[in-house]
Amino acid sequence: MRLSEQELAKLLRSNPDLKMAQGDEIERVQPPKTLSPKSQLEEKFLVLWTHLKGPALEREYRFDPTRRYRIDFFHVPTNVGVECEGGTWQYGKSRHSSPQGFRNDAEKYFLATLQDLTIFRLTSDMVNVPYLETLIRFVEKKLYEVTRLDETDD
Repeated sequence: MRLSEQELAKLLRSNPDLKMAQGDEIERVQPPKTLSPKSQLEEKFLVLWTHLKGPALEREYRFDPTRRYRIDFFHVPTNVGVECEGGTWQYGKSRHSSPQGFRNDAEKYFLATLQDLTIFRLTSDMVNVPYLETLIRFVEKKLYEVTRLDETDD
């Protein structure tokens, strides 16, 4: 039986101890505490990222010691981060869509860019297999380039 993305999301929301295994199988596991999602969108991202065998990510990565800004998911070796932007269709009901929230996010991404971080902002409709496959390929390519540069420095 193949689940639609909506059915998968509903199943995962109602069963937080489930995750994707090989193929289309779902297995019951105890998720690591460091990767516990803060939202349904982040949960969906984690399940799909793991299912697609994406590289290990740090959760809630604090990139600036002087500010409290955090990035939802971060790949340290490549300086690539992912922000799951929920509530994009709920004007005024989401911190991200309020004028002050939008301004705070803009400042956060401004500071991240000054530190040579690459941040991908994914809305709820972008957290799907095609987008994440593309993102995984980007991170893997960047990791190859970083590793190659490190080898030439030696």
